[in-house]
Amino acid sequence: GLKYVKDHVQTPIMADESIFSASDALKIVQGGYADLLNIKLMKCGGIREAWRIADIAETAGVKCMVGSMMESSLSVSAVAHLAAAHPNIHYFDLDAPLWLMEEPEGM
Repeated sequence: GLKYVKDHVQTPIMADESIFSASDALKIVQGGYADLLNIKLMKCGGIREAWRIADIAETAGVKCMVGSMMESSLSVSAVAHLAAAHPNIHYFDLDAPLWLMEEPEGM
């Protein structure tokens, strides 16, 4: 699906919900399925795997962004640190805590 869309439109295509791991990212960049990758820290399992995804994309010349799911400010702050540290993370969408009426108990 992504490859077909990428080949038939001029708009850059971002792989988002299809990335759970570095191996997913590798398949996407090797196949030329997307122009950009969206890394979600809570979906891929943490900072180490997210860093690996960004490294794979960087090697292939594919830019990354970080996004968030419904998460607290604690997890989003971890993503923000990752984004600040990795040179291949160019875009950010870290507004998830704004959707919460209050932080989870114990934060």
